[in-house]
Amino acid sequence: MAFLKYVVYALLIIFAIALYMVYTAYVQIKNESEKEEKIDIEKTPYKRKHLLTKHEWQFYKNLKDIADKLNLCVLAKVRLADLIEVSAEVEAKDKRAYLNKIKSKHIDFMLCRKENLYPELIIELNDSSHKKEDRVKRDIFVEKVLEKTGYKILFVYGSDDLEKQISEKLTIIDSSNKENKEIIQ
Repeated sequence: MAFLKYVVYALLIIFAIALYMVYTAYVQIKNESEKEEKIDIEKTPYKRKHLLTKHEWQFYKNLKDIADKLNLCVLAKVRLADLIEVSAEVEAKDKRAYLNKIKSKHIDFMLCRKENLYPELIIELNDSSHKKEDRVKRDIFVEKVLEKTGYKILFVYGSDDLEKQISEKLTIIDSSNKENKEIIQ
């Protein structure tokens, strides 16, 4: 009988601890949501910045001239997650990890068809920071993922011979050419 009494006390203690943990989690979530609601928009720590650095802006102007000749348009700073997605075959438990690897990365420039923004070529403008080990790993990952998903990618260090490099990498698809490509209408 005494043993049963201890089991009941132990269950009551476990129940009380579980109830306390649920209540604590509820209070924490409530406090976080209230904190988000109380953010004074006038005192936020955000400030405006330029989309492109001076070096990227100079490169963009050169790239724009080339794109105009090829009847293409230039997009800048496109998120990798806007170009590719995690395959439906990936198990749900792994999906978040794969998404996290692409969601905060972006590509520098993309040449697209003017009529439907179909991506023709992705261009990564590298500088000395791309020689650092973490950037090299990032560039290898981005290159492999983009090539595996069917994108053409060009890594450049500046505008020298840019038009030639693009021409070598890019096959312009004539609108009368019936290639098997998904085109957004």
